[in-house]
Amino acid sequence: MVKLGYHLAETIDKNNDSSTFSSNSNWWKRLWALKLPKKVKIFVWRVINDDLPTAVNLLHRKVIQSSACSLCNCSRETLVHALFLCTRAQQVWSLLPSFTAVPNISQLNGFEIFSSLAAATSNSDLERILCRMWSIWTERNMETHGTKPKLASLICTFADNYVQQYINSSLQQTSLESSSSAQSCSSSMEQNNGNTCPTVTVK
Repeated sequence: MVKLGYHLAETIDKNNDSSTFSSNSNWWKRLWALKLPKKVKIFVWRVINDDLPTAVNLLHRKVIQSSACSLCNCSRETLVHALFLCTRAQQVWSLLPSFTAVPNISQLNGFEIFSSLAAATSNSDLERILCRMWSIWTERNMETHGTKPKLASLICTFADNYVQQYINSSLQQTSLESSSSAQSCSSSMEQNNGNTCPTVTVK
């Protein structure tokens, strides 16, 4: 987590415009505050930096010999195509009422897409959108390696449930920690016969 934050901060720091830097930093804080599993946040960080192993990126690195989309064969597999414009991705987005298409998305980079989505949606909607992006990418990789394609509705259900389960788990953990802290405090006071207050260390 710390290394991830350091690398993103380093990337942002390359921009000499202080106002842009401030704006980028705000978006980074927005991302890290979202209630999403670490693996999804890492995926989004890679999107922001256009670091996903799309066919276009792999061709540039001379790993493969064609940049064509392996699922639809209708276009080059750029980040935008893979996550938004491929027919497979469009089927998923059509099932999310809160999703509003980003204008001129084909001309935007990963950071511009993220900041546009973040500016237009609440945290809860943004969490669902980003998790669906992650699910679309995960499903693409599975299909590329021979897994039978899933219905768009199943991809949506999986993504939404994944977010909700993470939130529920986090709330449960917080509740357990609060309960444990309260019990510890009560026990300490009983041991001191109520004559002194337990010491609290602020870190």
